[in-house]
Amino acid sequence: MTPRRSAGYTLASSALGLVSVVALLVATLSWARFAPWRAVEHVDVRASDALPWTDVNQWGVNTFLASEVETWKRDKTLDMIQIAGIGWIKQSFAWNEIEPREGVFTDEQFRQDVWRKYDEIVDRAAERGIRVIARLDQTPAWARGPGTSPATPP
Repeated sequence: MTPRRSAGYTLASSALGLVSVVALLVATLSWARFAPWRAVEHVDVRASDALPWTDVNQWGVNTFLASEVETWKRDKTLDMIQIAGIGWIKQSFAWNEIEPREGVFTDEQFRQDVWRKYDEIVDRAAERGIRVIARLDQTPAWARGPGTSPATPP
């Protein structure tokens, strides 16, 4: 025969169970409030006119325009960026191309100013109202330690 539990014991265990369920529910709702999958409300990222230089197009893309040999391809890419409503491009500027030897800014093979290509990219972007974030990359051999790669900082 099983012992019979008192009414007080049953009431206490029911109350404990109810308190546990409520505590679990509160903890779950609190945690869900900060959950990464929670729907994010739309936030306007543009600031007021009181803050200069903050009312700008916040969309940008990485570009590799310096790798394009033909100017029409650069123009087509910039046209598509403009049509998409993108306001910024981040373009890599290869320092080892721009200044292959310390103080030399000329491509000796083609006998031309190495800035010409990069100036053209900046000018053509500006014609379309696109701003350029220039990222200086590829450290030339003269500016880095022996046995290092162009990715090594100066």
